[in-house]
Amino acid sequence: MIYKISAEVIFVIGIEEQNGTPVLPPYGLNKSELDAIQKKLVELCHKFQPHYLPLIYPAIYKGKHILIIRAPAGDLRPYRVPKSLGDKNQTNAPYIRFSSKTIEAKGDFLRQLEELTARIPYDDRINQKASIDDLSLSLIRSHLQQTKSSLFEESHQIPFPELCRQMEIAKGDVEELRPLNIGLLFFCEDPWKFIPKSEINFTMHKDLVGRDFTEKIFNGPIQQQLKNALDFIKTNVIEEGVSKVENKAEAERFYNYPYLAVEEVLANAVYHKGYDQRSPIEVQIFPYDRIEVISYPGPMPPIDNEALKKERITSRNYRNRRIGDFLKELKLTEGKATGFPLIYNEMRKNGSHGPEFYTDKDRTLFQAILYVHPRFKHTEEKKPHGGTKMTPGRIQDGYEKVQSWNQANKMDFRTLEDVDALLSFLLEQNKDQVDDQVHKIIEKLHKRTYDQVNDQVSDQVKTILNYCSGQSRKSKEILNKLGYKSHTDTFNRILKPLIRLDWLAYTIPDKPKSSNQEYFTTEKGKLLVKML
Repeated sequence: MIYKISAEVIFVIGIEEQNGTPVLPPYGLNKSELDAIQKKLVELCHKFQPHYLPLIYPAIYKGKHILIIRAPAGDLRPYRVPKSLGDKNQTNAPYIRFSSKTIEAKGDFLRQLEELTARIPYDDRINQKASIDDLSLSLIRSHLQQTKSSLFEESHQIPFPELCRQMEIAKGDVEELRPLNIGLLFFCEDPWKFIPKSEINFTMHKDLVGRDFTEKIFNGPIQQQLKNALDFIKTNVIEEGVSKVENKAEAERFYNYPYLAVEEVLANAVYHKGYDQRSPIEVQIFPYDRIEVISYPGPMPPIDNEALKKERITSRNYRNRRIGDFLKELKLTEGKATGFPLIYNEMRKNGSHGPEFYTDKDRTLFQAILYVHPRFKHTEEKKPHGGTKMTPGRIQDGYEKVQSWNQANKMDFRTLEDVDALLSFLLEQNKDQVDDQVHKIIEKLHKRTYDQVNDQVSDQVKTILNYCSGQSRKSKEILNKLGYKSHTDTFNRILKPLIRLDWLAYTIPDKPKSSNQEYFTTEKGKLLVKML
């Protein structure tokens, strides 16, 4: 006897069928047959591709032994089975229950079956590798308490499986109750055991080229990852600046990065990451330049790179709706397309440059960049040719470093920004046509200073500056010279920092992405080459 209820098929062995109607009383099964039939079912189910195991219940009905087999729709459908059991080389095919018949799924039936599967988001799928015991009651109760859920008080009395059912973080019958991916991501102590690379990787750079850095990994439940990562940024990255404004009683306050913008960018990455891909969220922090957050894959269609240039995106096609719901409950995100406007507004209020968002043509990644506030940046003021001009504060900084050396024969260069401070100071003197003073300063610099500068500037940077000194080059030529393929990520990591330091410059500064764009070594870059 076969029944179809919604997305579930029920088989009853031990009751005959006539024209879709059960024949009663049941003929039943011998008690000795029950075990043999169950073993045979398990053997047959191993022929499914991918593997599938239904729910099997022995029962007694009207004094007769029967076997009930429940086959709910699986998250990995369509499943394929051999067309016959006799031929080992038989082609596998998908089947569906249509009316009172079982038929092979072809054409529109197969397409509809595949579309149904595609509608099940990864975060709402059953994880067959985990059990209900992998969910933590303490994490669940903590979440219910934080969100002021009415379930919090009930969670003391109701059985744990029922609690998981009510929260919709597990599915199946009592005997086969399994957690959904959403349950593992939020309420498992170690979700990476079942969902690899569900973590946030931090890289703290000490220079703009990425030669010197430290790493930190945040794992555990994803909401805790997000909170811990934001606390780390708040403690170790965010800085406040104060500036006294003439004729105003109150000082002007600003931050290197507005915290709310950083919070929204990182929460967005946690919300929209593809957790079925084995790629962590990457956070790259260049303290005096930018914060980059990269997640995989990119945004869902129709959002492309052009759409990401707009301040407001209206798409409602989200990858992880359940994750979004839980993050909204914790007030870590809104999920109402307000994220981008919030980031733009916070950057504007802080006096920072606007953010940048990027994805490639295949939407394999999503990159968000927040630039440091101008007053925390070492080289900011732009010249007409696209280079940089030293601000008064930076001139004084470079001057004080040279003076410090003159007074104590000591001048430390521990980052590329320190090197840039000296170069900018020397160029500023050169601009005022005191070449002899520049040469004297260079001549008087102690060997120890040259050694320190040399240590901070990698061979790769020297190669780039030398290669572009004689003539301008395309980015592809430069990267090929270094042995890299031309790729946006490689360009951002290797060439962009040198452009921001004004050691390299655009030949077409008002059209940075022009196909005819080339790059040349600036006067500052050439001065560095001479020093080395």
